[in-house]
Amino acid sequence: MSDETTSERPVERGPTLLEIAYSNVGMIEGARAMAWVVQWAWTSERLGRDPKVEEVAEMWAVSVPKAYRDQARFRKAFPPDQNPGRIWSFIKDQVEVKRRSKANVGRATAQACSARLPAT
Repeated sequence: MSDETTSERPVERGPTLLEIAYSNVGMIEGARAMAWVVQWAWTSERLGRDPKVEEVAEMWAVSVPKAYRDQARFRKAFPPDQNPGRIWSFIKDQVEVKRRSKANVGRATAQACSARLPAT
């Protein structure tokens, strides 16, 4: 069979979320940037809208200056994104797929952070 009929070529995908963060700010700062994604997303889910930095700080009992530093770290790790909304939406979609297949949701969340983010 020729390559044209098998169509088993791997689909080219971009780097994973962690790879993007690590390449932009290093491993430790990349992990901290991903923590901001979770904090922002949890606050967003609770409020039902995109939160202000001060609201994230209050929800997570951290100082407002620290929250702004965390936001700046996130923006450096993910330059095209001003807030984690797009990334959180991607992670939620990945987790929902796993949930529907009755997979372990905790593991699905961790796997989503290693999934390949579609291009903007």
